[in-house]
Amino acid sequence: MSNHQTATHSIETLVQALPEDALLREFAYSYLQAHSTKVLQTYSTDEFGRFIKDRYAFFSESLQQGGNTRLFTVDPSADSVGNQRALEFVVPDAMYLVMTFSELFKEFGCRITKMLHPIMTVAFDSDCRIASITPPRPDTFLVSAVYIEFEGVNEDAMTDGLLTRIHQHMTAVQQSKTNQSQIFAQLNQLKAVIAATTAVLSEPKEEWINLVDWLQKENFSFYGYIALNGTDQNQSVIPNSGIGILSETYLAVDSQKIVDVLKAHSFRMRYSKTPFLFDSIPVISPIQRFENLMRLSFKITTATGVIEHNFVGLLRRSSLLAKNLETPIIHLKMNYIFESKNMLPGSYDYNEVIRIFTSIPKFELFRSSAEDLLFVVESVLSITNPSDVYCFHRESVGVGRTLLMIAVPHHLFTRANIDIIKSHLEAHIPHAQSELVEVNGDHTRLHFYFEQLNFSDWHPNEAQIQSELRELIKPWEERLKDAIQAQFPGQAGQKLYAHYINAFPTHHRVRRSPQDTVRDILFLEKVAHENSIQFDLFTFKTENSSLTGKASNLSIYNREKIDLINIMPILQNIGVYVFDELTTRIGTPQTLYGYIHSFRLGNGDKTKIDEKRLKSTLTTLLTEIFEGRTENDPLNALALSAELDWRAINLFQTYRNLYLQLG
Repeated sequence: MSNHQTATHSIETLVQALPEDALLREFAYSYLQAHSTKVLQTYSTDEFGRFIKDRYAFFSESLQQGGNTRLFTVDPSADSVGNQRALEFVVPDAMYLVMTFSELFKEFGCRITKMLHPIMTVAFDSDCRIASITPPRPDTFLVSAVYIEFEGVNEDAMTDGLLTRIHQHMTAVQQSKTNQSQIFAQLNQLKAVIAATTAVLSEPKEEWINLVDWLQKENFSFYGYIALNGTDQNQSVIPNSGIGILSETYLAVDSQKIVDVLKAHSFRMRYSKTPFLFDSIPVISPIQRFENLMRLSFKITTATGVIEHNFVGLLRRSSLLAKNLETPIIHLKMNYIFESKNMLPGSYDYNEVIRIFTSIPKFELFRSSAEDLLFVVESVLSITNPSDVYCFHRESVGVGRTLLMIAVPHHLFTRANIDIIKSHLEAHIPHAQSELVEVNGDHTRLHFYFEQLNFSDWHPNEAQIQSELRELIKPWEERLKDAIQAQFPGQAGQKLYAHYINAFPTHHRVRRSPQDTVRDILFLEKVAHENSIQFDLFTFKTENSSLTGKASNLSIYNREKIDLINIMPILQNIGVYVFDELTTRIGTPQTLYGYIHSFRLGNGDKTKIDEKRLKSTLTTLLTEIFEGRTENDPLNALALSAELDWRAINLFQTYRNLYLQLG
């Protein structure tokens, strides 16, 4: 097939150009019915003939085998670019088939260049041979004939991995479809059991019956079911209970050990307040969207023990449109918050709770307790500066589970920053497993769940985490503003920030933190208002430098630039060893505020200077030299070697000069 525009074709024109084979022409007609007129114009008559005959040959062969899949390299042609592959499969039609494989190709980094996915009704004769092929009709045997061309898979090992995953996902989709009626039958049987239960529940049992009805009304996609022995500490599987993606057929190709994860999750939740739960498990769905599966669980007491009925699947996108105040279970949690906080309908806080709930993913609302959601609401409402980073934590969210909620300003809620926060917290917080839920909306934030069954002695320091995350994700300019306003609140801080925000070059921002820069600003202000040179001495600390903690930093602040030829003799006479120097111009392109000369120093033998004892002595001596009140003299080395101040050194200079005069 080529990309050039051809003469207008009708379906009839293309079909009539094919050989006089009734089934081939029926197939071609049904295949083309699924595509727009614009797609038909990409074929010439000859190209269409070759393409459709190849599709029909595979279609016929696949139906004789009950379905088939193949992955192959596309023959070079005018519209193929590079090493282009094609995936083709003919299988009984199933919900989410195409969506699942679109997700798979994204995961493998493949670029889809063509996707055709017609659905056809197929009838067979008494000998199980194809009798007719027509466009899809309800209540008939429907077949999907999917053809996908893509780029991005070149290595054989990657191709093998893709083939393995294709088989896994195909099995999941087909098993879910095959067992769908059984899953619903099991669910409907449980409704009667729920209605008769006398177990103590967090919510009225009628609410759980309403939830089951709500989920079945196209709000949830059920992919599988399995029953566990709730009396057994090992959570053993009830034999032959698994269906859908929890059936033996799918488990034979499952690489995530879904049943083992389900059993472990059930064991962790054994002390839950209620025998009914709607939560999630750390297993990626093999169907539709590759995100954690949700679990609907009912523990039912029988004459022989407790059976835990588990249904797994995903909430449908349509469920997101349902109002939370009209959704089973969730509306009770909202009412709990309204009553706990005495919120009047229509008030600001009442409407704010509705907005907060709207931004939270529905699966999070279903699985979180009313108390946990109250914590979230109270935390969000406590935020006074929406442009800052906040950390809140709640322990024992479930058994051995800690919730760490990080509020992030809108403008910083980027993929790069989210990854930075995730990496930092996972590296510094002890845990067995972690889960991240991203919350968009009016109050952007991250909900981190850490499994800490074996780390019960660890407790987060919220202030420290906030400070660390601010340093990691807030731009230098914003952190400088925060640092200035912390020391100079009100208009004074605003004026300083406006004056200096564009004054520091890039290399300064890399080397000096905002807190260090506030210190620089204070010295620059002294230079400006006192019209005098200023000195500062402190331990040198810069990440990834071999001199960190081993050298001192001498900063000289002056209105004019000081040439090294003038300052180096002074430092040599003091007896320090200069490792290096960096000069920084402070100001805008139009206005000069001053210069900072930064020297990395040590004692004469390169050992570290004791700033705590000698800072005042050295900085005062340098001030007196530059102000002309004492001489640049080799005896100035006594400041370091004998810890003498400049006046004592002056006395020794006087004795020396008198001695020289006496001969």
